[in-house]
Amino acid sequence: AAAVRRQFARVDYADLPGLSPSNYFVAVDQSGSLLGCVAAWDQQAVRQTYIEAYTPWLGALRPVYNLACRVLPIKPLPAPGQRIPYVYLSAIALRQDDLALWRGLLRYAYGELLRGPWHYAIAALHEQDPLAVALRDYRSIASAGRVFAVYFPEQLHHMARLDARVPYVDLARA
Repeated sequence: AAAVRRQFARVDYADLPGLSPSNYFVAVDQSGSLLGCVAAWDQQAVRQTYIEAYTPWLGALRPVYNLACRVLPIKPLPAPGQRIPYVYLSAIALRQDDLALWRGLLRYAYGELLRGPWHYAIAALHEQDPLAVALRDYRSIASAGRVFAVYFPEQLHHMARLDARVPYVDLARA
């Protein structure tokens, strides 16, 4: 039901490489009904990002930064040639777009992910998405993009389905 409120939202998350039920963080009520979910999807089996090189000043700062990581709750910077460990926050769905519930679920997932090897979690919510405000609670790097609907002439009927709903494009599926 939560996906229905988003334009382009996908609901088919079965049989995707690296994504299993154990990757999901879920919120349920006392009766066991699902209230919301988010998946932490590590896609290293299908795509990876590597550090090619650092700028000279960051390369010089890296050893000092990594030394500070031993006493501070931050992750070290990978060496050139190493993979950047990150996950996508995917399959985001909350009943009634409950912002308080989303904040709680996101905080829990964040705490659990800190214990893992990942340095970053990548989430994408449209600026008009009522859940997007919760992402401001975390250090982040903003990004921007445009969504284009592309179709073949014989698929023009699909364009009639587009409406004013807020888009949700799961970057893990892009």
